[in-house]
Amino acid sequence: MLIQPILGLGIFILLSWLISEQRRRFPVKLVIVGLALQLLLAILLFHVQLFQSLFLMLNKLVLALENATARFCRISWAIF
Repeated sequence: MLIQPILGLGIFILLSWLISEQRRRFPVKLVIVGLALQLLLAILLFHVQLFQSLFLMLNKLVLALENATARFCRISWAIF
């Protein structure tokens, strides 16, 4: 179950190394810190109730913005 996401992250890191101009100076420490921050954020979002509530509230805000945009588009295109 964890093989696909780990493999996906590994492939992205490999691709970034392959297209980098300076392969000898690849920022390994930066990659490790980035992966650690990503793991921390995932743990916070999936296991801490406060962050889940905050994320759901943000989701509702984005959905409201999407609905308002769709209504505006229907109104503005109905004029023409």
